[in-house]
Amino acid sequence: MNNPWKALPTVAPYILRSDREWVDQYTRDLEKYVSKKSDAQKQEILHNYSLRTEITPFPYYGDPNQATVMVLQANPGHDPEWQENSLSSLIIDYDKKNLLHQHEIPLCYTQPELAQWKYNDGRPNIDWYWKRTKQLRNKVGWEAVACKLMYMEMFPYRSIKLRYPKSLPPSQEYTFYLLREALKRNIWVVITRMENHWLQNVPALVGYNKIIRLNSKQNVTLSSGNMKSEDFNNLVQALS
Repeated sequence: MNNPWKALPTVAPYILRSDREWVDQYTRDLEKYVSKKSDAQKQEILHNYSLRTEITPFPYYGDPNQATVMVLQANPGHDPEWQENSLSSLIIDYDKKNLLHQHEIPLCYTQPELAQWKYNDGRPNIDWYWKRTKQLRNKVGWEAVACKLMYMEMFPYRSIKLRYPKSLPPSQEYTFYLLREALKRNIWVVITRMENHWLQNVPALVGYNKIIRLNSKQNVTLSSGNMKSEDFNNLVQALS
């Protein structure tokens, strides 16, 4: 299957032509939802749930060919202040290469030099992925995690919070394709959120015997305390 993200515009708004109708419908539905809200409520809802097409979409993160573990999530979050840091231009370049599978380091955020940075006002931050893969890195090293772990999202376009749309954008079929191909290699799958949606859209997951479910759907840390001990050991072995 051809990678639709090759056709992503080189300047904002970063919306695939094939997804434009879906993005517009999402926006109309959101505006209709807030139309009867107070001004304060409307402003908050639009701030949290609007699609952030001024930055690169994030349908997946990692190398689909090397991955031995795929983590299935809901949507990529967004930090409005994220671009106000010294590493943002470097990471944006990584994100664009990730869409095209032009990997230097597939999971770039799990390399030490990108793990911690500061906002422009001096506040420190530790990367989301770095924090949630700590135990795995301690077991197998950050290089193994960066090359063999992959995250996949149900919705590719970013927002601060997730508002479930009525349908999926056409580009999402490519993410499903990558997952189906990986399942043929008998990889491990960690389902964090939206399990019913993943099973419905990728029927090959139904009855698949290498699925791991976390103890907490809100805390998606890949740790021995957030899953069965045997499942954590399986992840370590798969990434080793």
